[in-house]
Amino acid sequence: MKFEIEKNGNYTLINSKVEKLDSFVTPELKSIFEKLNNEGEKYIVLDLAIARYCDSLGLTTLLAGNKLCHRLGGALVICNIQPFIKKILFMSQLDTVLKITSSRDEALKLLTEIETEKNN
Repeated sequence: MKFEIEKNGNYTLINSKVEKLDSFVTPELKSIFEKLNNEGEKYIVLDLAIARYCDSLGLTTLLAGNKLCHRLGGALVICNIQPFIKKILFMSQLDTVLKITSSRDEALKLLTEIETEKNN
């Protein structure tokens, strides 16, 4: 399995176990996003600590996961992004659309803030 899924109460953690988010692995990630969405999971943290590369299909898949979470009133937070992927996200201005944090702890803190804000 290229991705490890861990359900943690009000959010689900997806750990990437691959170095490249490309056409060989993104169908599996998209399928995971869709499955979690169908199960009602609206808060997802995607940990990309191992990933070093992302192509256009990878970016499209991240946007699809983000859209699915938003559709349920939740959020996708991407953490531990490596320099090359971070550069691509900033160059394509997707940093303005996607929620990005430098660590898993920051991602969880952001999810808590988002959930608190929605409940007020």
